[in-house]
Amino acid sequence: ISPTFAFRTFRCRSPMETEVRSLRADELESWFDFLARAFAEKGTPRDYFVSHVENDPWMNVNGVLGAFCDDGVLVSTLRVFKRKIFVDGVPRLSG
Repeated sequence: ISPTFAFRTFRCRSPMETEVRSLRADELESWFDFLARAFAEKGTPRDYFVSHVENDPWMNVNGVLGAFCDDGVLVSTLRVFKRKIFVDGVPRLSG
């Protein structure tokens, strides 16, 4: 199976340690920029990601993890979505 688009590669400029941590609220704008670059070939606009955050009542910046080079450049990200799910009819929080 061939993918319809290729992911962009982001790397640290030189071999160095990578810090993995939650993003800070003041880093969201640069996170949106990162996502827009990562999905540019697919045609996903930056506003798509902004809308996800602005319209998600469960959004918590602590659930957005980033891998940063020691010069502060974001090279990878993961978002954990907090949601209410039902297990055997009982509501539980996940994420």
